[in-house]
Amino acid sequence: MIRLFGIPGKTLPFSIKIIGGGSGIVKSLDHRPTRTDPPGKAHGTPRPAQKRLDFLFYLLLRIGEKGKGSRSLDAQTAECFRAMPYGIYLLTARQGATLQAVVVSWVSQVSFSPPRMLVALRHNRRIIPAVREARSFSLSLLSREQKPLVGRLKDPGLPGQIPGLWEEGGCSSAPVLKGCLAAWSCRLFSTVEAGDHFLFLGEVEWASASREGLPLTTLDLGKTYIGEF
Repeated sequence: MIRLFGIPGKTLPFSIKIIGGGSGIVKSLDHRPTRTDPPGKAHGTPRPAQKRLDFLFYLLLRIGEKGKGSRSLDAQTAECFRAMPYGIYLLTARQGATLQAVVVSWVSQVSFSPPRMLVALRHNRRIIPAVREARSFSLSLLSREQKPLVGRLKDPGLPGQIPGLWEEGGCSSAPVLKGCLAAWSCRLFSTVEAGDHFLFLGEVEWASASREGLPLTTLDLGKTYIGEF
């Protein structure tokens, strides 16, 4: 029997078979007779409350369906992902007095009005607690001339200590990279879990752009991030 959350003492006349260990995938629902069922029958006359329960179980089954068809990344799909070009960005966020900065490439505009951006981060990226705590972040698009900086920026202990590297990023407490091609300061709008990455959606509150130079891309680096870490 299934206990209804928020309704003390209420249970549902069904049992759920779970597969997939901790994933909690709903395999099947088995009706169990209740006191309202006529003798010898497994199902009573449909009532409004019963219809609501039927809809609840429909949703549970749909949730279970999301685990079906999932597969690991095969070699051909990985090769296709590596063919996708991305810009190279620096993501910054403050956690208290500490500045966190990581190089990212899975960045995109997702809305025109209001202006919103998305950045995808693998679950283990060290900047995630800072973004969640600050509820804001900044993004800087590197220019090709800034390619030598990439290696230094990937060092966890260096970005916040390199003098002359930063300039104020508008509304966000996180600075942007000085001399970058374009920069945005965003207020965290929403967070979505997508497989092994979190999608952080930010509403742009400030932006700055330079008309000179070309963006640094994964093509310039000769390597494309496809989710491996």
